[in-house]
Parts: sequence; structure tokens; C-alpha cells
Amino acid sequence: IQTKTIKEYSSPLALTALTCLSGTLLSTIMAAIFDHKLSSWRLSWNITLLAPIYSGVAICGITYYLQTLVSQRKGPVFMTAFRPLCTLLTAIMGLLILREALHLGSILGAMLIILGLYMTLWGKESERKKKHTERGRYGQTIEIKLENCNER
Repeated sequence: IQTKTIKEYSSPLALTALTCLSGTLLSTIMAAIFDHKLSSWRLSWNITLLAPIYSGVAICGITYYLQTLVSQRKGPVFMTAFRPLCTLLTAIMGLLILREALHLGSILGAMLIILGLYMTLWGKESERKKKHTERGRYGQTIEIKLENCNER
């Protein structure tokens, strides 16, 4: 969907702003539905204000903008190839910063997910190359010049 949208709407910065704005509106509506207390919505100058600002600007804005640029220039397959790095970085940061324990099942599950994604991407890329070579082989135009056809 993102690739089709990028082709139709070629301004990546405006597309990022619209994506983040729609996400903010939907999140606000869902939060209002699930939490009716006004005291929950009060922000103070501590981590409860810093976390949403960091998440909105750094995570949402910069990430969406970079994904849009990469998808526009290299295609969605290239962008998707780096998704497993997010899983790996999240596990490492959780281990180092939050002192979370890593379990063997979690590691094996993450490895299977990453392996499955890369196998899918490999298959999609080889399929794309096969179509490209077939199109190049059979889609060539042949130009035949007829010289002096009227002379006998």
C-alpha cells in the first residue's frame, strides 16, 4: 500500500506528516474511548510528557520519513529486508537498558521469524529477476530495414 501511495503522492515529507497526523488522531480517539478520566490526560514536565514527544517525533516521524524515502528509491523489498534488524535491536536494548532476560524460546522464535522473512524476500527477489530476464529476452523489438525492395 505504501508503494502505491508513494507513486500517487510524491511528496514524502507531506505523506509522513499525514501518516503521523492520522495515527495521532486515531490513537487519541481510542485513548478517549478506553480512559474517560480527565486526570489521566494531564501532562506534567517529566517523563510522562517526554516519552510521547520522543515517540512521536523520533520514532514515528523520522522512521516513516526514512521508510518512505527508501521505498521510493529502492522499492519495498529493500526496505522490508531491514525489518528484522528492529527485532534484534529491540532485544539487545531490552537486555542492556531494561535488564530483561532473554529466553531460549524467544531467541529461537525471533530467528525463525527472521529466517522466514528473508526466505520470502529471497523468493520475491528471484521471481522479480526471472520476470525481468524473461521480459528482456522476449520483449525485444526487432528492427528490419528493407533496402532497395523496389529494385529488381
